[in-house]
Amino acid sequence: MIAALFMAIAGSAPATPQTSSSHLWKVTPGHALEWEGRPYRPVGVRVPGTVEAIQGTHEAGITDIMIELPADGRGWSEALDAVRNTGQRYWIAVDSLAPMPESVTIEPDSYRIENARTGTVISTPMPGVTRVLIVLAGADGRRTHSEVVPTTGGRLEYKVTHPLGGTHVLLAYPVTRTGGQPDFYEGLDAHRDQMLLNLKQSDFGPGLRGWVNPLGRIPSTSAPKNGVPLSPLFRTEFAAYLRAKYGAVSTLVRSWGIGAANFRDINDAARLVPLWSNGKGLDAAWDPRPTPSSTSMCGPPRCGMTCAKPRPSPGCAAPPV
Repeated sequence: MIAALFMAIAGSAPATPQTSSSHLWKVTPGHALEWEGRPYRPVGVRVPGTVEAIQGTHEAGITDIMIELPADGRGWSEALDAVRNTGQRYWIAVDSLAPMPESVTIEPDSYRIENARTGTVISTPMPGVTRVLIVLAGADGRRTHSEVVPTTGGRLEYKVTHPLGGTHVLLAYPVTRTGGQPDFYEGLDAHRDQMLLNLKQSDFGPGLRGWVNPLGRIPSTSAPKNGVPLSPLFRTEFAAYLRAKYGAVSTLVRSWGIGAANFRDINDAARLVPLWSNGKGLDAAWDPRPTPSSTSMCGPPRCGMTCAKPRPSPGCAAPPV
């Protein structure tokens, strides 16, 4: 991606007469940056990419700045006009969020309610979450009920209406795009294309010195410990890995210890989302693809649940939930 960005800059540069040393840069063996044959050691500030902020740094006598711009191209033209007018040297930092894939967060040790009963109500903020897989399991670890519940306005509102015998553990598996894992699949392609379009439409002038994080910001504090992407391209690549590792789906079934497989090929296996982590959760996997012939109802649309390990008795038993 970075190589494509520099090629785009080179291709969009105006054909003006230049000396043999102009716009030449390199990193020395001592890891120092040289620009036009001289050491370049910028001392400046990082500012939002607004005309006011750029002009303010110029009036303060600052000659090197790093300007923050979003990946979608908003404000680029105005910011670049301003920095060309001031004659400052500058770097561009892409400050918008990096593309994030839709993924299922697998943290049953955190997203759980003990002693759930029929009538238990959940009302909690879940920012960035689009829907939640709700699973109810009894004391023996068997799944009693499961359904997919959409969020509304960043909140999960849910009431247990399924008749339950005794207390259960309620497990929640949020589906979100705000995790800490970048979308290296379809999202990266779209991000790259948008960035290349920005570059081809921009006049950077002679002051541009480099880029910081062209992918965008990656959140760290809210990153889930375990997440499974739902990207079709991720599943395609994962299926190719499984095919190379196991060859046949029968070998995969034996290696994974699946006792009640309701899939016929490796592509089906690549869709499965495990519902356990760190010794907690269900000994089961969720197939999030809507299929009319699924074995269990997770609410509209239908979705499947399959056993993950062989058990002597029917159903999907689990380790301690």
